[in-house]
Amino acid sequence: MPNFTPQFINELKDRLDAVSLIGDSVELTPSGKSYKGKCPFHQEKTPSFHVYPVDQTYHCYGCGAHGSMIDFVMRQKALNFPEAVKMLADLVGLQIPSDGQKSRYSPKELQKFRSLYSTLEAANEYYQKALTDSSAGLKYLQTRGIKPEIIEKFALGYAPNAFDSIQLALARVDEQILLDCGLITQSDKGKPYDKFRDRIMFPIRDMRGRVIAFGGRVVSTDQAPKYMNSPQSLIYNKSKYLYGMYEAWRSRASLGSLIVVEGYMDVITLAQHGIENVVAPLGTALTLQQTQLMLKYCSEYALCFDGDDAGATATWRALEHGYSLLKKGQRIRVVRLPKGDDPDSYIRAHGVDRFRDLLERAPNSSAYFFNELQAQYDIDDPEGKAAFVERARTVIGEIPYELYRDFMFRKLQDIVGHDIPSLGLPRNPSVGSRTSAELNSKSERSPDRMNERLQKGERNTLRDLVYNMHVVPLISEPTMTTINELRSESLIFDVILRIRKDRLINFEQLLASYESGSPDHQRLVRIAENPPSGLQETGLRDPLLNAIDTLIVKFKREIARREI
Repeated sequence: MPNFTPQFINELKDRLDAVSLIGDSVELTPSGKSYKGKCPFHQEKTPSFHVYPVDQTYHCYGCGAHGSMIDFVMRQKALNFPEAVKMLADLVGLQIPSDGQKSRYSPKELQKFRSLYSTLEAANEYYQKALTDSSAGLKYLQTRGIKPEIIEKFALGYAPNAFDSIQLALARVDEQILLDCGLITQSDKGKPYDKFRDRIMFPIRDMRGRVIAFGGRVVSTDQAPKYMNSPQSLIYNKSKYLYGMYEAWRSRASLGSLIVVEGYMDVITLAQHGIENVVAPLGTALTLQQTQLMLKYCSEYALCFDGDDAGATATWRALEHGYSLLKKGQRIRVVRLPKGDDPDSYIRAHGVDRFRDLLERAPNSSAYFFNELQAQYDIDDPEGKAAFVERARTVIGEIPYELYRDFMFRKLQDIVGHDIPSLGLPRNPSVGSRTSAELNSKSERSPDRMNERLQKGERNTLRDLVYNMHVVPLISEPTMTTINELRSESLIFDVILRIRKDRLINFEQLLASYESGSPDHQRLVRIAENPPSGLQETGLRDPLLNAIDTLIVKFKREIARREI
């Protein structure tokens, strides 16, 4: 019998996304603090059905239907409570404990989650109070022109220049919890001391408004680094969140677009000048998960990174992620700042009106994409032209929006000045213009790699994959086409296809899809015996996707060599 403990139900609700879940069956559009659509439970001409992402609830002002995501599934699918819970648990990959089985988290572990949230909230309150008592912290913000209402909106605070201030303020909190929150750290001799000292504190909040981490900017001392961030924890993964996302969503009636900048102060400065739809990555380049988060709440965003080489690199990487997710109706633009400028410095030098003008005139990403690439290659030279084409079509081939992808390939052909048929077939770049049928035919005649011993790179990637199966839905359709063509080359490709096709969500289901005792079944059992260190529940999707891409390239080259 299922064991639906309150802890399990709470964990299930935490994993659900109301907009994504209901949006699969109801066309939703932003409306104030909610999303609006036509009610699926009664006939109506004017939308009166609202979904509230922060509370994870829905309400219809026409027929009165309301409740949680479990209530929604029960009503829509005509399921009872256990059936609805099981369906949702399968959807998010959460195993239901049976009677006599331990829950995924013990009561002690669940209490730790609550302790982390409450401790970070208490720390945030302390830092806010410390800012009002601090001449150093307030003076810094005043010199940057930050007004009290912006300080309040972003809940800015100050960490005093002491080694024990947060420990004294939260003296009743267990030291291990303070360590797990990243509020304190330890010396080489094991002595605890405050991690953040003499720093403006920027609380990082999830889409429910809960404080999950902090960023700190040094104020008046010579401490390094200038910016310091909380470490990852049970409740915080820097790859999945964006600074300012919660504040941007809460401040706008309709979050139609976003501006992505590099740093906390860029977000604060733009908000200070009335530009509130601004977010920033958390000390890293924009990740795939962060891009997905933005596209849940808007259909267009502009990349506005610093005007230096690092900013250009970050823009290109962000563009690759954006293109791999691009769908109909979505658009990416690129704002190019003068060399040496960031949004904050540009506004101080030229004013907010000039910055707004830059935003208005920001070109679509395609113009930036081709201009940036052409600046790196000499396309009048055959070698340069070949390198240019290969680099461009590697990115373009990942665009899932077919019409836009085709137009990008046409633009690429116009630039190189040749009508090359193979240019529009990016899925097999290393085998020239061979068709998929020819490749599959050749693969059938090639050795069956799945029955050979896995090489080290394949083995490690497969081990990471079976412990992080949630990565597979992120793989683009063009890449899945290539993986299907390479299926007989490696067990890992067969595993990916099974996970995708059969919507497998855990290792037990994957193992059951292979004949018991078969070579592949035995290999998977051996692979799963040694979990990869540091990958479970961390959301490290980019490295794994990159590893899969590397294997694809490797096997394409092997096929090409066999063709010669």
